[in-house]
Amino acid sequence: MGLLTRFQALEAVTALEIYQRDHRVYPERLVPNYLPHLPKNVIHPNVWERKPTLQHEKTTSAYRLLSQSPLYVSIRLKQQQSYGPDGDCQLDRIK
Repeated sequence: MGLLTRFQALEAVTALEIYQRDHRVYPERLVPNYLPHLPKNVIHPNVWERKPTLQHEKTTSAYRLLSQSPLYVSIRLKQQQSYGPDGDCQLDRIK
């Protein structure tokens, strides 16, 4: 499931970068016109219909996509993972 969440994040990162290319700025929020659907946080423990979308956070220079789930801890990762140019795009392991 963590891998599927990363694919969802990659789809959103691609859409955000295309938006930035078209408008010369990053959007304040995820733009559905650039995505077939808002990406779900697949690793969240809720059933599929109730899974939240990835959180989008605009930063001073770009953005971060955030995925939070208690299930990350069970696979020895920090409970919050971030993706995008201002995220680390790496699985953040518990040390």
